[in-house]
Amino acid sequence: MASRGTRCYLAFDWALVGSDRLNRPADIMKHVRSLKTSWVSTVRTEEYRFYQKVMDRRTSETGPFFLATALAGGCFEDSAQNFIATRVLPAFRPKYDRRINWLLMKEVGRDLGTFTDGNELTQVIHDIAITLKTLSQFKILHRDISVNNVLIDVVERRGLLIDLDLALDLAETPTESRPAITGTDYFISIAFDNDGGPHHTFLHDLESLYWTALYIAIRHKPDVQVEISDRIFRLADARSRSSCLQRIFPKGRLEFLERGTLLGQDIALKNYINSLGGVYRSVYSLVAHVDRYMRRLLNTVLNTVLDSDLEMELSAVLPQLQTYRNEDLHELTTKDALQEHVEELLKCGKRLESIPPDDDLGFTTEELGEISARRTEVESMLSQIRFPDFETCIQVLNKALVDSKRKPGAGAIPYSPPRRTQPKEQLRHGVGKTTSMSHQELVRSTSRKRTIAESIG
Repeated sequence: MASRGTRCYLAFDWALVGSDRLNRPADIMKHVRSLKTSWVSTVRTEEYRFYQKVMDRRTSETGPFFLATALAGGCFEDSAQNFIATRVLPAFRPKYDRRINWLLMKEVGRDLGTFTDGNELTQVIHDIAITLKTLSQFKILHRDISVNNVLIDVVERRGLLIDLDLALDLAETPTESRPAITGTDYFISIAFDNDGGPHHTFLHDLESLYWTALYIAIRHKPDVQVEISDRIFRLADARSRSSCLQRIFPKGRLEFLERGTLLGQDIALKNYINSLGGVYRSVYSLVAHVDRYMRRLLNTVLNTVLDSDLEMELSAVLPQLQTYRNEDLHELTTKDALQEHVEELLKCGKRLESIPPDDDLGFTTEELGEISARRTEVESMLSQIRFPDFETCIQVLNKALVDSKRKPGAGAIPYSPPRRTQPKEQLRHGVGKTTSMSHQELVRSTSRKRTIAESIG
């Protein structure tokens, strides 16, 4: 198999059929369960084990929690099933064996794109943010926040987080042995856009939740618009929504943070997207400036001709610059840690600036002036930084909840991607005569001619 082949089913206890406890539809839904099956790698921990770990680490002090409740789970070790999964279609066979995994969950969820109004959507995003914070306290990293794993509980009408297939227990996994980056391209943190990115942290999951909310708003919200640079997407039909999604996801997300904004009548959702977007913009802008500043320092040191006077000073700075990894900034989970990390680099710059310039050795006054100017930019941005941690995100969502209850906003509308029209093919009949026909007509015509030729032969 080339993928996990995940399937979900509604499950029901037949012993309850005809019971007096099932007099109303609402009573029936309380007894319906979700059954999930998927083909997963044999080297992965069973998903049910992660749910057990979460339950074991919950205490009486644990706050509201909106993770699905696993009632039972396991895997089938049948060799014939494993044979089918790993040896059929060898060209697509993965590098590891797979086994079928199953999980029975108490709750039943519906698609996030079916929210009844803006208040329900904001409430769900708020619930998932709280759940991610609780998981961080349990040292469980989700690593795959997306529209497929954030649902609406059909009974409680609250958020429902599912799918711990790719989860990681940080309490049992050292940093240096963490596996490769995982997630869904549209929603994974921008920090992973470049090769050799940082290790996954809880704040990357929180950023994925932000992109999930924006994606749902563009796809299903009838009362919002998107402005990017000098273009406004009115989102009046499926084609405009599709065009906007293609502009942002996945490669245009940084452009949206820098030059985009959400417009429209849903005040709560608009404030959440734009406020938190400003926070992420300040962080990624700081990271970009720090990267340019670090490279400028390194080039200055490497291009300077060393003599006995400069060698001692520069030899103390060079090792720090060579080991400074910009990816480390994306692994920091507190504002204080970020400031401390950047200030260490600023100290290197100040140390260079204190060395008297020598034009003959390539250590010019102009270069030191440019270093000083860039350091001032970084210091200014660092002093104004807002860090996208759980406290900041939940604070923004709390305000959005208040706004959404006062003015809920419109509910979801269905979305169907615009159909691509089949290209017309030109089929030549005789000399200088052409007829325009669709792709399907061309296939049928070619097949019919082949059948006639075979019968004649």
